[in-house]
Amino acid sequence: MDSGYTEPLNLFIAAALESGNRKTAVLTAAREPLVDFEREERERLGPEQKSALSANKTTVAAIERLRKQAGAAEPEVQAQLQQLEDSMIAVPDLPQLWTADCTPEALAVMMSKQGERMAILSDEGGYFDILAGRYSNGIPNLDLVLQAHAGSSVRVNRKSSEPVFLQRPLLTIGLSPQPAVLSGLVETPGFYGRGLLARFFFAVLESNLGYRKGEPHPVPSGVRQDYAACIRRLLKLPTGVDSAGRSIPIRLTFAPSAYDSWRDFQRRVEVELREGNRLGGLKDFGGKLPGGAARIAGILHAVDTNPEKDMVITQQAMDRALTLASILIPHALAAFGLMHSDGVANNARRILKWAIEKGLTEVPVRDVFCAFQSTFKRMENLDPVLLLLKKHCYICIEERLTGGRSSDICMMNPKLLGVVV
Repeated sequence: MDSGYTEPLNLFIAAALESGNRKTAVLTAAREPLVDFEREERERLGPEQKSALSANKTTVAAIERLRKQAGAAEPEVQAQLQQLEDSMIAVPDLPQLWTADCTPEALAVMMSKQGERMAILSDEGGYFDILAGRYSNGIPNLDLVLQAHAGSSVRVNRKSSEPVFLQRPLLTIGLSPQPAVLSGLVETPGFYGRGLLARFFFAVLESNLGYRKGEPHPVPSGVRQDYAACIRRLLKLPTGVDSAGRSIPIRLTFAPSAYDSWRDFQRRVEVELREGNRLGGLKDFGGKLPGGAARIAGILHAVDTNPEKDMVITQQAMDRALTLASILIPHALAAFGLMHSDGVANNARRILKWAIEKGLTEVPVRDVFCAFQSTFKRMENLDPVLLLLKKHCYICIEERLTGGRSSDICMMNPKLLGVVV
């Protein structure tokens, strides 16, 4: 990397996918090594924690007895009190690697007890609601999350307790919201203007509901075992602290060729940021993309090797990282398109896709309503969607007499046949 420029290896990820696609089962399997590691460490540290708490309870009782003595202010008693207080044992915190639902205040406390590291992992998008102020009267509280993406120090003030000061907090976020959750996120105060959404890598995934064949293909046991072993190896990487109590990270560098490839990617993205180019309307996301690609390269290197001993990121890892980062660009465009779109436009796309997949050249308006009745509830709610489709020349509506009754027919633009929406 450039002199003085570093990136941590935590990521913010949001994979948008409709419910019913087994998101919960997939996330549960992905978290399983974390759950197993937590359980084993709790079993190992539990007796030590219990012993320390018991010993400290005894010491506190002795301190209270001394304080009640008439001569508690005498130097000899003060010395005994100091000796007892110095003998208090540090109580180990039981490990917690991830959570799914917590306020920023609670997250700060958790991170302070867990080496300033934490992951938010959920198969839904409810954490966006928390950040938007679900528990703070609608006032967004983003400071910790924004700072913990880059590892910058942050102080979190709490109403009922002392503030929590985190020196190098690092937060990982993995969410899988429904696509509808993304709609309107840019309107949430602070989400767009302060760069929260720009810190995310988005994936807009296609649902296979309605096309499943009932032939499951489970993950091979060998792949599960290798994945679990890899996660466990990474969790057991040694960590140290400096004289100020700050964690000492393992510092990776690029091989010269890998650095050259990364710089070429950075220059290409820079051109994409110009007005009229792909990322001209997503400058905040595009500006962070090269740094995100460097993070991905570091993660791939750590997965493939022992980063404690081999600290040079290879050309192979960089090539894979840049390929993935390039793939994420159209997904970001799709995600931010969903965020900026309204319900009428989304429903218009759904109707177009439905009609094209069925190969319809014309269809009664009544049949359109019946197909999407759960969405529109009443016929008049369909009118603005049809009006939008007419405005953009996707359909025209013709009134016909059928069986003595008037009926509106949607006539599809012939150019739409065979088009994928």
